[in-house]
Amino acid sequence: MSWASNRTYKSLNIGSNYYYRTDFNKGETRNDFKELKFSYLAHGISWSQQIQATVQDIYPRFGYSSIVQLRHALNLYKSWQSYAGANLYLPGVVRAQSLVLNGAVQYSGTDQRVFGNRIAYARGYAGRDSAGVYTARANYHFTLLYPDWGFANIFYLQRVRANLFYDHTQAFNKKASAKSTLQSTGAEIYFDTKWWNQHPLTFGFRAGTLISPLPQSNRKLFFEFVLPGSLIPR
Repeated sequence: MSWASNRTYKSLNIGSNYYYRTDFNKGETRNDFKELKFSYLAHGISWSQQIQATVQDIYPRFGYSSIVQLRHALNLYKSWQSYAGANLYLPGVVRAQSLVLNGAVQYSGTDQRVFGNRIAYARGYAGRDSAGVYTARANYHFTLLYPDWGFANIFYLQRVRANLFYDHTQAFNKKASAKSTLQSTGAEIYFDTKWWNQHPLTFGFRAGTLISPLPQSNRKLFFEFVLPGSLIPR
């Protein structure tokens, strides 16, 4: 459900979904394990509010969003997972720049954890199986240039933009009482494009520094390509 008043957009979503999942085992030992089939329910509520954005704005000048979710198995497992997250959008120093603050927390059952992570770990680190995770992010987005250049109605480069980020994640296991603090900082470059002048596609690359050392590793710097989760927009 969404509605608008003056220049403000609001959205509220509440729902529950039923899922039936089958886990297939692969590899050399796939015949030693049977397929696992179970069902679960997913409940969620989300609320967002933002002011109208212009074409040049990367994110809304003012706005916020929040979401709370709960997943729990109905059979085979005694497993559950809760998640809560919030985003805050603030204006930058110059027009069309954005400061985006993110925070999230996730808790899972300690005995059986069958649900994948819904929380983003600090950039540069791999996700890990944890009973609880806290994360906080700060991002400052700004435009570098507007090439406004295309080629043969196939490729169109609309904008090149950058992002400076800082991530802080703390993961812990309730049984072992082991805590890990992960921190990273760096920069990202994004290319906002359109293919065949119709299909929007954003990609880029990331370079950063790991502030928290990794166990048994001296790696400090990391470089990553940033690709969209889906090449087909919803």
